[in-house]
Amino acid sequence: MYSRPGRGRWLTASAALGLLLLTVLPLPAQAASSPTPIRLARYALDTATHASPAHVVTPADVLNAFETPSLNPTLGTGSLHLVANLGDLPGAARDIMVMNSSTYRQTCLNFPARVGASPTVVTCPTMAITLWMDEPAVLDVSRDAIAAAAIYGRSVSGADVVSVARASNQRLASRPTFAAGRGGVVTFVVSPATNSGGASDHLCVDMPRQRYGIPRFGSC
Repeated sequence: MYSRPGRGRWLTASAALGLLLLTVLPLPAQAASSPTPIRLARYALDTATHASPAHVVTPADVLNAFETPSLNPTLGTGSLHLVANLGDLPGAARDIMVMNSSTYRQTCLNFPARVGASPTVVTCPTMAITLWMDEPAVLDVSRDAIAAAAIYGRSVSGADVVSVARASNQRLASRPTFAAGRGGVVTFVVSPATNSGGASDHLCVDMPRQRYGIPRFGSC
């Protein structure tokens, strides 16, 4: 069979060149191994310290590190999920919480509020995580109480909150007694979702005076 002169040699040379490129050109250093929380945290630190001007690590720096595919492959085994970013955990504003997608192990890290300060692995703040996880449910009860009152053409009252909280199995520290149109503070009781029997804490919500108002977290 007739073959075009030099074609075999060209294919051989191309294959050799491809093999050479694969051998010489390295993969990104961070992509060569599974991601670790501290490695991604240090990348966020590098982003902040190399900015102009340099600044303390922000939520945007952390999110950027965790969403960079070559550092944290989203489809890879052992990829890390940023569960709570800076500012999410009440009382632990400089902590983040990370979860391994394969082992479901949680790791918490602290970013000091100083330019160039290195992040460290810390014990996860149990109560801060509990408060953060319970915030949506507490807001749901508050919003439903406001909506229930609005259906009857009036502003929310303490009795509305009590009724909705009871139906939702949300504990109240005390029975709110404010009348419709007066507004008031509602104190919810939250407890750690562990078997250690840890102490309870509170989330306080400012209920609006006006009909169709918006509940907001306040100080207890």
